Amino acid sequence: MRPSLWKRLFLMPALPSLWAEAATWRFRDVLWPLFLLMLILLGLLSGYRAWQVRTEMRRWAYQYDASHPAVVVEGGHVRVEGDEVIRFEEGGKTFLVDPKETIPLESITTAEAIVVRETQIINRRVFKTEVIEIADVQRLLSIDPLRIDSASLRAFDSRWGLRLVAGAWAFLLFFVGGKEVFGLLLYVPLAAGIAQLAARSRNGAVSYAQCLRVTFAAYSLLVVLDFVSNLAGVGPGFCLGIVLWFVLLAGLATWKALAIRPGAPVARVFE
Repeated sequence: MRPSLWKRLFLMPALPSLWAEAATWRFRDVLWPLFLLMLILLGLLSGYRAWQVRTEMRRWAYQYDASHPAVVVEGGHVRVEGDEVIRFEEGGKTFLVDPKETIPLESITTAEAIVVRETQIINRRVFKTEVIEIADVQRLLSIDPLRIDSASLRAFDSRWGLRLVAGAWAFLLFFVGGKEVFGLLLYVPLAAGIAQLAARSRNGAVSYAQCLRVTFAAYSLLVVLDFVSNLAGVGPGFCLGIVLWFVLLAGLATWKALAIRPGAPVARVFE
């Protein structure tokens, strides 16, 4: 007898014993809690990241005073009035606007840093570095030229702050959700095939449908791990993540596919 929907939703990632049991469930009994879990965690992660954008923007706006020159973004290029350098350091983070590249990235000693060059924004985090093109940001905002000073930042926050949060949430949900869909369409079928090959060495009656259910159930743990690692800012990155998550999923699915009992019901794939 399968557990209730809520038990499958909240316990499936934490109890590997349920993964082997999933081989006897109906297909939708595995997918519904998995999809709900993905929707909840992706929504929370996207909301958290979007609110971080608003918080950082407000912090910069109220720290930026008359002693700092204005920053002008025009045609995908950044310049600072007077060719000066703007630098903040707080809580192990550095914010640097240095279009002339007078300060090498390697000389910044804080663990995290956001560095604005003439045509790029470099976001250096603990385990990975992201590079964003200024021109892409301008196209997204549809503002050219863009002048950034204390007054403009505060006015922008007052008028657009909450809309920015909502837009960032929707964009992040779409982007991160696309990555999870990629995982479901590519990782799961391949990992289920590997699990079936291994399981048939012990129990020749194990079907691909059973291993597919086991793999979907095991994937719930990856959804939680991906959520926690991204929330902590220590995610492996897209390219390394493709390999790492697949190897982990194949290993977990194989481990539990080997536990499918001889004589367990063999259900049709789309039942």
